[in-house]
Amino acid sequence: MLRKFVLAVQMRTFLAALVALCALVWSAPGAAQVTIAFWSQDTGEYFPHAFVTLRGHMKDGEVVDESYGFTVKTVSPLILLTDVAGKIDFTEPDYMANSDVWFELDIDDRQVERVRSLVTEWGDEGDNTYSLNNRNCVHFVAEAMRRSGLVVEPREELMKKPKSFTIHQMELNADEVNQLGMSAPDYWALLEKRDAGAMEAAQTSAGAEAASGSN
Repeated sequence: MLRKFVLAVQMRTFLAALVALCALVWSAPGAAQVTIAFWSQDTGEYFPHAFVTLRGHMKDGEVVDESYGFTVKTVSPLILLTDVAGKIDFTEPDYMANSDVWFELDIDDRQVERVRSLVTEWGDEGDNTYSLNNRNCVHFVAEAMRRSGLVVEPREELMKKPKSFTIHQMELNADEVNQLGMSAPDYWALLEKRDAGAMEAAQTSAGAEAASGSN
């Protein structure tokens, strides 16, 4: 238990630093670059779960660092018998730390807003009905995939299996996505490396422009 707590604190500190670095890299308006990633966790406290993260910046420079899933408001045996109230899950870093990210792709501003609209439509302001068989976290992620421009094959036997479902869609869209299949700590390390590279490139470009302007 103590080890999990320490890991969660470390992950929160790391992500806070990563977000700060992102803000520096992405602060200026320019070409949009938001990456949506698709995750699963098979060792949840109650049941497996699927969720997405969005990270990057919009065309106007808005920094995007968001995470969404869909789950029940209250865990009870009723879930097995009938529809219940659901809620949007704003996935926390300590939960992500024990999850796996399977693939990612870049999406444009329009697609970002479509995913955000999905969050509204499935939240308290829309239809937040949760159905274990027909409207669970996998169905939510499937719609996020569609709104990101992917082909989705909602095979019935996979709709309660977040990991298997996500891997199947990754293979189905192999030419359109960046396949990952890694743990959260490994993915965060990859993001940190990318951001450091982007920062270095931005500094090099700024230096070259300054040198050119002084001539």
